[in-house]
Amino acid sequence: MQRDIITVPRSLMLALDMTWDIDWRQQSNSASLADVSQTVVNAFPRWVGTPSLRLRREQILTWRALRAEAQGMKNLYRLDIVDPLGFDALEFGVQASVGIPHSTGPLFSTGMGYAAVAVCLNVGAASQGATTLRIDVSPVGGRAPKQGQILSHADWPFLVTSVVDAGTDLYDVTIRMPLRAAIPDGAEIHMQAQGLFEIVEPQMGVLNYGRNHIALPSFSFREVLNR
Repeated sequence: MQRDIITVPRSLMLALDMTWDIDWRQQSNSASLADVSQTVVNAFPRWVGTPSLRLRREQILTWRALRAEAQGMKNLYRLDIVDPLGFDALEFGVQASVGIPHSTGPLFSTGMGYAAVAVCLNVGAASQGATTLRIDVSPVGGRAPKQGQILSHADWPFLVTSVVDAGTDLYDVTIRMPLRAAIPDGAEIHMQAQGLFEIVEPQMGVLNYGRNHIALPSFSFREVLNR
């Protein structure tokens, strides 16, 4: 089945709570007679999230249109994994809820601008399964990645578990989960991760609102591994 990708603007992913995590897809069996616990891994790990959003007026209409384009569980969402502790767009002079305006100042008719994208560069080719990367952060003004920050390449997110200074604007990072796809030398790595997700239930995220024109939908997303 052909599954289209619906890109959700970051301005529509301003969650009331941050819930992104890695589902390691493990099952715990009963302890053995020798009192040794056993864990079974029965599938590849994937990212999951259950964000609750706060939407107003035109944002509600835009999300309604995106949900219709997704056709329930048929199509995929490309989402920003919004995590202000890991990546704060305000550090880059960008108002996250608005985005980047046109060079002449105005925004689009929706009241939003272009997406704010901050990237670093991969140094040296990294193969699938790699758990360490060297990155060049000169494109983001030398801002070092943070331990616990979620990065991504080509819609495959990964989490930074350690950061070591490797010279001017260079850092060696350890990541989990291991790379699910190779990263070429010089390729862009998103400082705010993006991924491809599907909703868990087809009716999830119904956009009910009252007289105040505010909707508080909740979603449950799981990463799609077969692409």
